[in-house]
Amino acid sequence: PHEIGWVILLTSGIGFIGHLLIKFLGSPKGILWSGVLGGLVSSTAVTWIIARKSKELPDASLQCSIAILAASSIMFIRILVWTFIFNRTLFDQFLLPVSLVLATAIGYPLYQFLRTKNGPPANNHIPPSKPLDLQGAFTFGVLYVAILLIVSYANQKLGENGLLISSAIAGCSDIDAITITISKLSQTTIEIPMGGKAILTAGLSNTLIKMGIGLWLGSAQLRKYLWTGYGIVIGMFLLAFLMMI
Repeated sequence: PHEIGWVILLTSGIGFIGHLLIKFLGSPKGILWSGVLGGLVSSTAVTWIIARKSKELPDASLQCSIAILAASSIMFIRILVWTFIFNRTLFDQFLLPVSLVLATAIGYPLYQFLRTKNGPPANNHIPPSKPLDLQGAFTFGVLYVAILLIVSYANQKLGENGLLISSAIAGCSDIDAITITISKLSQTTIEIPMGGKAILTAGLSNTLIKMGIGLWLGSAQLRKYLWTGYGIVIGMFLLAFLMMI
């Protein structure tokens, strides 16, 4: 219950901070900064909040996509940090594949940001909206609980025999915990290449979840940008898998 409460508070807090940033900085800059800052805490919550915001501000859908994709790219930095701390051998073999995915994940939103910066200004009109979207925060909390239950069941029933399946399910809710766990196990019971594939599987799963949330909750324009951005990142994931063989 304590953790669930924090998830709801986090989600509503990101939405409230985003509302203030949009109000005082205008929609493009406010959305971008709320995405980048929120991504340091939870890129999944950022995706949930900003995708919903794209329907309130359809003219800022491109800025919403930049914020979502920028927040998502931080996940790959976390993967490199945790493997560096807990398993240097895995980090050394992981550095090039994950760096390629990271470069792609950062490169596309950076390209779009520079393109909008040099283009015509976006519409900054902000329609009335609720500063605190508690209903959306509670909905996100319920989904989070459901994912936690699935992850717990999979880890108990599948164990190491279903390592990739467990990693994919665990990645739906959290990338840090599964990365640390696999990094430690790769020192003893799991071979380094398999550990790398397991972490990549979790990262891909997490990416697909955020992509699904964005496509489900976002505006038509946002869905178009996310298809392109996430499509490129997923393609690089496949290349990273091949490099770990």
